[in-house]
Amino acid sequence: MSATDAAVTHAYLKSRLALRGAEVVHASAELNAVDALAETVKAECPAVLQDEPESASGGEISIELADATFGAAERVEHAAVERFYKTVRRLRWSNPRLTKLLHDLALEQAEQSGIAAPPLCADLKFWVGSGYTATSSATKRYLQRRNEIEGSAIPERLLAHRLSRYEDHTDQLLAKKVFPSKEASSTSPAEAPFVEAVGRVYEALGTKKRP
Repeated sequence: MSATDAAVTHAYLKSRLALRGAEVVHASAELNAVDALAETVKAECPAVLQDEPESASGGEISIELADATFGAAERVEHAAVERFYKTVRRLRWSNPRLTKLLHDLALEQAEQSGIAAPPLCADLKFWVGSGYTATSSATKRYLQRRNEIEGSAIPERLLAHRLSRYEDHTDQLLAKKVFPSKEASSTSPAEAPFVEAVGRVYEALGTKKRP
């Protein structure tokens, strides 16, 4: 492992940790954004999905609905994610494939958080009005943009493994903070308020389905 690889790996891990810190700072604003979406639904399309049949084919709608809900929180983080990307794009490892992967992941995250919110209520009303068979042109444009951005997904554990060969002893400890164990991340009590907020959006829509 070269000194340069170790240095850029340290910079990357520190930037990831700073981004996680921003998420904690903005947690309240993220909850407010999701709750604001629930209030918009109550005002513009309350219980619009209450008569949705179990057999309805709504794959595109399900994706848009989940994205609109979680995206409300992601957009709060856009400035911090954009700063993270600007830092990462300047980093270069001796492994070109790793460099490209980390650049692509950071860019994808920045672009994803910057996607404009879809006109959710209008799109849901269109779908319901079609007899749950057709989606609007706005839905199709939104999903097309989403698909253009996605493509570099990789499990966090695998990413951590690929970086590990470039970490010195100090950064091995730092990496444990950046890439927490699956058990720790899946049982975090801090996620409960957000899950409840998402549930309020779905409740306002009148749907029994959940993301």
